[in-house]
Amino acid sequence: MDLQEPKELGRNQRSLQANDSNSPAPPLPVSLLSDLRHRSGLMAGAPAHAELGTARPAVVFAPLVLPDWDGSINDAKFLFIKRSSHMRRHAGQVGFPGGVIDGQDENLLETGFRESHEEIGLSRKTVEVLCSLSPRAVPSGFHLYPFFVATVQREFILQESEVEAVHLVPVQELLDCKFRAEQKEWQGTQYRVVYFDLDELCIWGITGRILEVVLETFFDWKPRHNE
Repeated sequence: MDLQEPKELGRNQRSLQANDSNSPAPPLPVSLLSDLRHRSGLMAGAPAHAELGTARPAVVFAPLVLPDWDGSINDAKFLFIKRSSHMRRHAGQVGFPGGVIDGQDENLLETGFRESHEEIGLSRKTVEVLCSLSPRAVPSGFHLYPFFVATVQREFILQESEVEAVHLVPVQELLDCKFRAEQKEWQGTQYRVVYFDLDELCIWGITGRILEVVLETFFDWKPRHNE
């Protein structure tokens, strides 16, 4: 596979010179990745290590798949996995690649890279880490550390014992799809549960909450509620 390295910010972005030297030049066009980098710079820094506590720490990557580093929003897709129906936890659910922290992982990012490579063959050479997102407690007993990443990898190798399928969903489809939110109780605690209702799958739960934050923060998304 011919892997592509990220280009410098703003490379290939040039304004056209006006014929009249006294006329102001038009503004520089902003690529999708440049805009994502700018917005990610406004986010809080990533924790290096998991906090101590009773919940099991885990890491997920929310991958935005681009055809190349100059791709537009029309080309961008989010990657989701469908977990195997034979899994002891989260069987058959749609989520992001990731897993629990291993004692040999140096930090949270190493966990994300290791688990994503094991599950879908994601190569770190094709990945740019954009930012960390706020850690979240999961009702199943995990403390989740999400990272928003971009990749130009086009093919993925599934770990069949854990991953049944990969779904690449266009960003525009997620921005336009119907959305609903409910309050549900689990073991005496109230949780806000969100659902992105696509034609062929439903993205919900903690994955839906992460997606909600990413779309609001990076794509100026406004929910279209189900009637």
